[in-house]
Amino acid sequence: MHTVPRKESSEQFDCLYSDPHYGHANIIKYCERPFKDINEMHEQFIHNYNAIVRYDDNVLWLGDCFFKRALAEEILSKLNGKKYLIRGNHDKSISDSAFIKSGFEAVFNSHFISYIGEYTVRYSHYPYAGYSQDKRYPDRRPPKEPGVILIHGHTHEKAKLTPKGTVHVGIDAWDYGPASVCQ
Repeated sequence: MHTVPRKESSEQFDCLYSDPHYGHANIIKYCERPFKDINEMHEQFIHNYNAIVRYDDNVLWLGDCFFKRALAEEILSKLNGKKYLIRGNHDKSISDSAFIKSGFEAVFNSHFISYIGEYTVRYSHYPYAGYSQDKRYPDRRPPKEPGVILIHGHTHEKAKLTPKGTVHVGIDAWDYGPASVCQ
């Protein structure tokens, strides 16, 4: 686990983004996304992202982003902000160095603790163990800690605030765009 020390606001994350699944045509059907094809989905995601993220924003991506490096380079070059990645289960085919060459500032392979104002938050691709019927990846799920807010992706649910006391930032819950920390 990594801990990001408390820093000035310019070093914090302005927006959070998870589970776009760029290059994954079947996600349209699996998640009932309202797009006729993958090209329309990509175009809408890029538009929605840039409508929220400013040029100098720091954006934490919480995984399940790209299936192919060439697509990562193409898409990331069109998106605003400085991008940081926590890997998800679908990000395994691209190395850390390739992700950085594609446009990420840094790549994290597991969850970490940081801060939003006075709140301690854990950023993770995965929700807590026992969160849902999905029992996969138990070794990658973060521990539940009193006083720590979990911000995660992975589930593709539509709810932003979950009954399990977590914040879900997957794009399926945020009108197919990033969640702004300032909202």
